Amino acid sequence: KQEKSYLWREMGLGLWMLRRYEDADAAFRKVNHSGLFLEAVKDRMQLYGESGKYNALIELGLGYVSKLSLQDHAIYLLLLKDAIYKGKMWKKAGAVFFLAKKLHVEKELAPFYVMLGRSHYELAQCKSAIRNYEMALKLGADMPEKAESKFRWGKCLGKERKPDDAKRLWQEVVALNDSFWGPLAQNELRLLEVK
Repeated sequence: KQEKSYLWREMGLGLWMLRRYEDADAAFRKVNHSGLFLEAVKDRMQLYGESGKYNALIELGLGYVSKLSLQDHAIYLLLLKDAIYKGKMWKKAGAVFFLAKKLHVEKELAPFYVMLGRSHYELAQCKSAIRNYEMALKLGADMPEKAESKFRWGKCLGKERKPDDAKRLWQEVVALNDSFWGPLAQNELRLLEVK
């Protein structure tokens, strides 16, 4: 049984290299020996990410990431987070967030709060988005998503009819000198002046 599983996994890896994604997935699914099963699950998650099967990646990950080794938790949680963004799977962000919260220490959750904030933003749930962006920035003051988080938080405050708070956040985004979010924030500030 172990030899067959090993051969199926090796076949899956070879087919993956040839970009024969469906065949690789079928081979990985035949790995059933306990010593190789989770390795094949990790292979499938990476395969799904590469081939754009984000829903399949998220569903598989939600079922198995907690069964992986501690050092693999962070890697595969980030893979799930990326799948939420790339696949625009906003409604599944909550499940990924709660899995991350279960498996991570609080200070490592900032990117997952950003993901949850973005999902609420995209689903027009501004009150929830505001809470999550606020928590993300509290936990990760110097995180890479800082400018984006403040910008989108400001947009939600604008929708919640709090223009002074939105203005303050957009001014902070401009002060960060972010080449993408800074000009967008400047534009929002100009629009506020017109109103």
